[in-house]
Amino acid sequence: SISKLEKEQSIMDMKETIVQKARELFIEQGYAATSIKQIANAAGCATSALYYYFAEGKSQILNEVVRSYSLNVFRAFEDGNEATSFSELVERFGNMILHGTPDFLPSMNWLVLDFPRLSDAEKRHVHSLLLEMHRFIATKMARFVEQQQLAQSIAWMLICTYFGYDQLFVTLELDRV
Repeated sequence: SISKLEKEQSIMDMKETIVQKARELFIEQGYAATSIKQIANAAGCATSALYYYFAEGKSQILNEVVRSYSLNVFRAFEDGNEATSFSELVERFGNMILHGTPDFLPSMNWLVLDFPRLSDAEKRHVHSLLLEMHRFIATKMARFVEQQQLAQSIAWMLICTYFGYDQLFVTLELDRV
């Protein structure tokens, strides 16, 4: 008999597998060209099982894939909690982006390319995660920068340095929010 804890772990494992396989498919062929059936096949589950884990379907999976990207940024700044200076914090973040997850920036290209074809709700979710990431980084910057507005500006500069101003504010339409 499977214990409740084992069942919960099995559910978490399958959800992670679905998100990982969806991410791989989105990178390989784009979000718009990826079907629920392809995701289910890649994850080794039936389409109905996929909907059990993600009742809202592909849109909910997209949200989880994008959230996984922002979690990498959050982890980078959590690692920066030990930083003793502003420059050390920025350096730790840069090293995480460039070396810690080498596929991080290239793997976001599909999102930039597919963004114009996302639904308004999907775009809002991407925007909300980017804004959440900005608030998080600005909060971490505040340890070394006294003025809140300056910490927020520096956080945007840092994000734009690594992700590209054009990608964030033109292609992903972040300037609209």
